Amino acid sequence: MSIRIRLLLLILFATLIPAVVGGRQFLERRDAEVAAAQRDLAAAAQRVARVLRDTVRATAQLHYGLSRARDLDTQDKAACSAFLADVLKEHPQYTGILTITTKGDLFCDSLRTGRALHLTDRRYFQQALTSENPLAVEPAFGRLTGISVLQIAYAARRETGEPKFVLLASLNLEKYMQVRAMSLPRETAVIALMDGKGTILTWHPEGEKLRGTSIADSPLFRFARDPQGEEVREFTEVGGVSRIWAVSALPEFPEAALHVLIGVSREDLLAAANRNLSQALAMLGVVLLLVFAGAWALVEWGIRRQAARIIAAVARFGGGDFGARIGKPYPRGEIGGLMSALDHAFGLMQEQRTRIERLTRIYAVLGGINGLIVRVRARDELFKGACRVAVEAGGFRLAWLGVVDRNEMRVRPVAWHGPGENYIQLMPLRLSDPVSGLSGRAVLERKAMVSDDMTRDPRIMLKKEALERGFRSLAMLPLLVDGEAVGILALYAGEVGFFDAEEMKLLNELAGDIAFALDHIEKANKLDYLAYYDQLTGFANRTLFLERLNQYVHAAGIAGDKIALVLADVERLRTVNDSLGRQAGDALLTQLAERLARGADPGELARISGDVFAIVLQGVKGRSEVSRKLERMWHGCFGESVRLGDSEIRISARAGVALFPNDGADAETLLRNAEAALRRAKETGERHVFHALAMTAKSAENLTLENRLRQALEKREFVLHYQPKVDLITRRIVGLEALIRWQSPELGLVPPIKFIPLMEETGLILDVGAWALKQATLDHRRWVEQGLQTPRVAVNVSPIQLRRRDFVGAVERAIMEGVAPTGIDLEITESLVMEDIQGNIEKLKAIRGLGMSIAIDDFGTGYSSLGYLAKLPVQTLKIDRSFIITMLNEPDTMTLVQTMISLAHSLRLKVVAEGVDSEDQAKTLRLLRCDEMQGYLFSRPVPFDQITALLTREARD
Repeated sequence: MSIRIRLLLLILFATLIPAVVGGRQFLERRDAEVAAAQRDLAAAAQRVARVLRDTVRATAQLHYGLSRARDLDTQDKAACSAFLADVLKEHPQYTGILTITTKGDLFCDSLRTGRALHLTDRRYFQQALTSENPLAVEPAFGRLTGISVLQIAYAARRETGEPKFVLLASLNLEKYMQVRAMSLPRETAVIALMDGKGTILTWHPEGEKLRGTSIADSPLFRFARDPQGEEVREFTEVGGVSRIWAVSALPEFPEAALHVLIGVSREDLLAAANRNLSQALAMLGVVLLLVFAGAWALVEWGIRRQAARIIAAVARFGGGDFGARIGKPYPRGEIGGLMSALDHAFGLMQEQRTRIERLTRIYAVLGGINGLIVRVRARDELFKGACRVAVEAGGFRLAWLGVVDRNEMRVRPVAWHGPGENYIQLMPLRLSDPVSGLSGRAVLERKAMVSDDMTRDPRIMLKKEALERGFRSLAMLPLLVDGEAVGILALYAGEVGFFDAEEMKLLNELAGDIAFALDHIEKANKLDYLAYYDQLTGFANRTLFLERLNQYVHAAGIAGDKIALVLADVERLRTVNDSLGRQAGDALLTQLAERLARGADPGELARISGDVFAIVLQGVKGRSEVSRKLERMWHGCFGESVRLGDSEIRISARAGVALFPNDGADAETLLRNAEAALRRAKETGERHVFHALAMTAKSAENLTLENRLRQALEKREFVLHYQPKVDLITRRIVGLEALIRWQSPELGLVPPIKFIPLMEETGLILDVGAWALKQATLDHRRWVEQGLQTPRVAVNVSPIQLRRRDFVGAVERAIMEGVAPTGIDLEITESLVMEDIQGNIEKLKAIRGLGMSIAIDDFGTGYSSLGYLAKLPVQTLKIDRSFIITMLNEPDTMTLVQTMISLAHSLRLKVVAEGVDSEDQAKTLRLLRCDEMQGYLFSRPVPFDQITALLTREARD
């Protein structure tokens, strides 16, 4: 028997075994697909039942909300029906919504039919009124339409528990099941809803003739009532069709006893699995045939081709060609080993001679470049010299050095030597490119990349160009500084396989030397730069600017000129950082620096702090000229919006100006007085303010006050006063607002307007605000322990507190020592909430999770977006006192107050009027349906003991 026949039999045997195993696996997979399809059917039934259950629960929530609507608790049937009609438009899943009196009479309905119905005989009506569960569910068929509905009734009760009326919503089961039928796992599947008596409520598709029929005597009904642990079962059921059925009950509503049924014909359920099995078996046959043919061709041609290669190489070698090679690739096994041994023997002597030559050249390169490192102090000179030595002393065809640009994510060549500049420009050097070449891989993997044959290496993109220039071997050596690649040394040789292990060891040492020298040069340059320049804008920093300012002052003093020092504070920079991120803030500063540089000499500009730029105006005549120059500069810098990504932002600045020699004879004094003028500009809102002597005095006064406030916090001189909130109708206390006061031994009782702004400016408000929350919590607990009917206490939140990332955690820590659930609420100004809508919504939702309510303070002054106002998790709006004190004299203000109250009530929010000082104001607010008031008419803010006495007296009354 020939070797060819033996190989054929071996291949046949090897392919038959996988065929048998594969066929068996495909059959098992078919069974698994059938089981999975049955599970999908059961899951679909459970999903439909779950969605129906959620819909009923959602209806219960709707009833709960409607039961508290004032529009339903009225004797006006037309208004009640109109309100329900509007509700029905928003909830089209119901055929109708109506209210039933406790005597069973239809009062109002969403369809506004005007019919007189008496519904005391309805089971859902009786159950809603008499059952402990206020919700009753009952399936039914429409008397006129015949469609099936699910009657969902809810008994609305008064605070005493007495029923007010019964709400009824009719869920359209036909429409509901039509929607569910669209998401069934099989196109031929049917879906049905059955009640506990076996009556078909709905059947889709094409099931109108089955609606209302009974299947109580069928096996399907018995399976639905008692599945005995099975998920699916096959029946020949309605219409004589054999289907596989899955059933899911809704045990949450036992009075309705609903069951969801989904059925699929057996042929449809098995069709996909049978089709997949047939395709898999056919593909298996094709694959086995191809494997057999490919394996036979590989053996046949592989042996003959390798033998021919060996014969040819031996013949060339015997003819005197000692450079003859069989060449890679070598096949595995004895033939490959023989070919490898012959090639090794052919090239051994030639390889030794070539290696000596290469090492000599590498040592020459290493010595030449190390000599450069000792002499050279400039990076560019070092790079150019290294490339020149590599080509001239090392015999490389091309050498180039590149630096890694992290901003553009690419390697940027900066020096080269040899005929290859245009070749370098063609190379893929972007690090973000999936095909970034060996340079990108050397940077990203931080290790040397070598190509022994550039014309054959699939990693080389420019094979043709390399061949034209005589490049055969390539080594990409990363320059590593602190473990990161900062540059690349690329060496191109004219020989294939030039770079072996010994050469690479020397070249890696060479790259390390260059990287060390580069790091030393960069650090020296960076230290020099950082000592005097702002890294972000490139402007002088505070240190260098003071030196330059001294020079300007000295020169102006000799010449008798005036100079102006302008400090410009960029507004809303913190908002940009908080909303768009620190990178956006840096981009904003960079663009503003570029605009400033267009209107002034860069040597006269500096960035002396995070958001403050300094500008020197030389040779000015006086304040008028300075003002004109600033207006032109401000127009060029802030006249146009700044684009940050997809956002366009309007930016402005406040400026403080100090003039030499009037406001200071030296740089330090001039800078200090300009800072005082800048603070004044920020306080007054002026675009720019010139320094005056009073500002320095004010700064000293603020510094003294700041020190006193810090001591006051340490000595516990802060106290809380409480102002009641009262119900406008009953005039009883329904809440308290905690207000911070400073009981100073020297100054007496200091009102908050005198110290709160300074505490917010210095950051003291964080500690004092946390103290206020904790103290209000402790006072509330004391009232509870005294047995008083304690109202909830609201504490104001400072903007600085809300902007903190750990705001929610700080609040939670502050109320931990109070009663549970907490009796503390928060009040937040409207303008503060609008600073960062999305971030504040998340924080306020977390606060609501702690059991605290939230009120919007000073409403009407912050220009809120109504869309965002509806999303805020707040419960109360407090109308600012500026509207209350003028509404009786200004009709427009009265209209505005009425609109605010109506808006709040439409959003189901409670309304509190601040600053109510007269009975006329209180009477008007009561007519406008305001809920509560707060002001001197009832009580001023009073200390703990007085508010305790007031609560005790009201409890006795």
